[in-house]
Amino acid sequence: MNQSTESPAGRGRAGAARTTVIVLTHNRRDQVLVTLARLLDLPEAPPVLLVDNASSDGTVEAVQARFPRVEVVRSPCNLGAAGRNLGAERARTAYIAFCDDDCEWQPGALARAAMLFEAFPAVGVLCARLRLGNASGIEDPVSSLMAASPLAADGLPGRPVLGLVAGACVMRRDLFVAMGGYRRELTGAGAQTLFALDCAAARWLLLYCPELIVTRRAPAAPAAARWQQARDRVWLAWLRLPLHLALRETAAGLVELARAGHLWRGALGLWRDGAFARAERRVLPSALLRDWRLSERLRRRSERAAARAEAARRASPAAIGAALACDDALARLRRKAGSAAAEPALPPDPAGGISRSGDLHS
Repeated sequence: MNQSTESPAGRGRAGAARTTVIVLTHNRRDQVLVTLARLLDLPEAPPVLLVDNASSDGTVEAVQARFPRVEVVRSPCNLGAAGRNLGAERARTAYIAFCDDDCEWQPGALARAAMLFEAFPAVGVLCARLRLGNASGIEDPVSSLMAASPLAADGLPGRPVLGLVAGACVMRRDLFVAMGGYRRELTGAGAQTLFALDCAAARWLLLYCPELIVTRRAPAAPAAARWQQARDRVWLAWLRLPLHLALRETAAGLVELARAGHLWRGALGLWRDGAFARAERRVLPSALLRDWRLSERLRRRSERAAARAEAARRASPAAIGAALACDDALARLRRKAGSAAAEPALPPDPAGGISRSGDLHS
């Protein structure tokens, strides 16, 4: 790679930017125009590169007219997460920061990331804290999960993780290109996970650094369809897990396909389109497998808790009120029963008086 090659994506206002911001978009013209304006105003003056995933809403024309400093890479088709690979190939800085079209890197984060890369040569990827709305907004659940990573962080500037959010991370450009970027066969989450595992297997550290902040203005885009998530789960297992775990993940994936109503078609697609997974199978080292198990256990616990919280949120106010009333009634009954059990019954007063319980006897 010729580091002296200069393009619009390789020149910042100060001429010394070390990180190119790569924005990925598809048919979100209004959102991406806001994002580009704010990125170009960052004090680091980063080169900004836009990868357009075959938009049909005039995104490219609007960006070129309003922001001539932004280099635009047009993909002939929607490559999904793999569209970011086109931007990485075009960038000419040492580091690249990915950004979704409704997100913004906060001032100082890119400069701090470059300093961390230089101070810690074994770190390949830095994952930012993702907040909703603004820098003091609600923390995205994915960031909370990364903050709780069970992996040891001795002497490091962040928590080691085995995953990332593609639109909120900074990495060494040469590493991303050498690893082949994101696989087109997988959806966003699947491609991110495979890339993260391969980086870790190559002995690169991925760290969650909460001091690096990215904000998201709009609600996150819908996750991939349930059948796609199940398919990716199986393919990832056959790409990188030992046989017994691959078989277990396959069984779980088939159950998910059945629940999504895609069992037979999904199972056929797994075999027909999954030849790449069988051909490129490379089992993770045992130490990394141990870390993967720990991380997966935490992730699945978190998913179950989120599902319970979502079910509670969707419950109607009437149902919640009825449940609370029922709980209150049960509590009163328990108190009554406990009181009755603690106090022996007295025989009625033959003269017809008042018992200790306060009841009149006739």
